[in-house]
Amino acid sequence: MSPVQIRRDLANLTKHAVVERRPLERLRLHQARHTYASFMIAAGVTAKALSAFMGHSSINVTFDLYGHLMPGAEAEAAALLDSYIGAQVKAGEGVARGAAEVTEAQ
Repeated sequence: MSPVQIRRDLANLTKHAVVERRPLERLRLHQARHTYASFMIAAGVTAKALSAFMGHSSINVTFDLYGHLMPGAEAEAAALLDSYIGAQVKAGEGVARGAAEVTEAQ
């Protein structure tokens, strides 16, 4: 689908759509791309996959543009680390030994 076709479809959609009895503002192509990326992030798509879908030259571009829409990544990372440490302690292996094994495996 070409950008021209997308723009035409969006123009038709916004021209005829009514929300709360008020017409929608015209949606520009850039806004449509940002909305698409926002929905992808909300759906749980990884940054790497989003980068490929958006055609970014690197994942850094994706993080620079959309990183602010990925709240909770820090909380999820902390929860994963907490879970890992808890499992190591419960298994009696200790955190340092478990980390050394992960490092050796790489």
